[in-house]
Amino acid sequence: MRIYYLDTVLFFFLCVSLSHSGFAQCTNFLSQTPGSLQTIGCDINNQLISGCMSGGNYAVCHVDSGYTYSWTTCGSSIFDTQLTLSTAPSSAGTILAYNDDNCSLQSTISWGATFSGNVYILLSRFYCSGGGSCTPLYWSSSCQNTLIVPYSGGQIMNVCSGEVYDHGGSLSNYSNFANGYLVIQPDTPGALVTLTGNINTEQNYDFIYIYDGVGIVGSPIWQGSGFQNIGILTSGTGPLTVHFTSDYSVTGQGFHFTVICAYPVPVELLSFSAECKSDYIDLDWHVASEHNTSGYNILRTTDGNSTWENIASIKALGDGYDLHYKYKDMNFPNNTGTIYYKLVDVDINGIETESGGTAVNCSEKESFPIITPNPNNGFFDLYLNGAFHGNTTIKIQNTTGKVVVERIFNAETPDSVILFQSDRIQPGTYFISITDSQLEHVLKMIITE
Repeated sequence: MRIYYLDTVLFFFLCVSLSHSGFAQCTNFLSQTPGSLQTIGCDINNQLISGCMSGGNYAVCHVDSGYTYSWTTCGSSIFDTQLTLSTAPSSAGTILAYNDDNCSLQSTISWGATFSGNVYILLSRFYCSGGGSCTPLYWSSSCQNTLIVPYSGGQIMNVCSGEVYDHGGSLSNYSNFANGYLVIQPDTPGALVTLTGNINTEQNYDFIYIYDGVGIVGSPIWQGSGFQNIGILTSGTGPLTVHFTSDYSVTGQGFHFTVICAYPVPVELLSFSAECKSDYIDLDWHVASEHNTSGYNILRTTDGNSTWENIASIKALGDGYDLHYKYKDMNFPNNTGTIYYKLVDVDINGIETESGGTAVNCSEKESFPIITPNPNNGFFDLYLNGAFHGNTTIKIQNTTGKVVVERIFNAETPDSVILFQSDRIQPGTYFISITDSQLEHVLKMIITE
């Protein structure tokens, strides 16, 4: 029994040795073919490196970081090939990619460059017999904002568009023992990185982790393995980090993400209203969200078109959601009829954006327009009270900003009244915006059962 065991070990060792020799194939790095450094332009398909490469020949190719390259013998039928991409023309070099029989007996390597410099592509053949024969070798390039998560270590890229791949690039599988991350930082201040795409890794063993922030110390927002879609992931701080790890066995296609930059609206206004009090006008506005907002300017006029006066500057509450502001206009002009207000938000860079407008007529002691009744069950009247003229748009939005009703009509007379009769609006809180060519006004309305 013990003798049988030793024979088995010897037989196994012999098979491993032969198999290793088979992988080495003919004498590797026999000679450089062709003898000159190979270069390629952007987005070139199947540029010939050599029309006659034998087993053991290698070519030296220059690559640029961030681009994807592929090498192929596909289409040839002269002998069974294997391709190895490495950093040096010897066994001391680091293997960057390897492929055998990607297309029948021929091979293709696709690799996303994580550095700029020279790489070595070795053509091997399965059997050494007939070593005098040779086969063509081609390579291609893609320069369309390809972002590569490195095999190990970390890398930072400042971009707002592109395609993200694991270190195997767009065609080749990833390798074992990977542990690298890529920080995708927006190249525009204030922008937020958004990722969409799919993963295809060994289930429960090879993982993608996505963090909000710089590096793997950021806040985790997604992780997964296997075959699935990541949905839409958007950073809350600006950059996103993609971290990939693989174990010691079984590889896969990896992942492919598309990166774009989102530009958040500094202020998402829900309502802006004015109401006459005994000795002042109460201005009230409600915002769904604020981002990078410095404050608000309140402008006032009595003619609705020009001579806007900045009557107040209000400091923003800061980045957040569901924020409420009030301002008392104690110095409003009396006995002038309609008074118009405009709300302008100012971001942290000093850029001003008009958010909304409203109007009030204190000489009549009532605000306009008016909803009655309010609350209601979906059947209500909207009195414009002469504030709007010509083509006027009315939108009913829920608290998330979704438009549930939109109508356009011609406000021909000062006493225009819009009758709404709808049982399709679900109970809840809504905001009605009324807009013509000069004015926008927002009213709050509650629908009951």
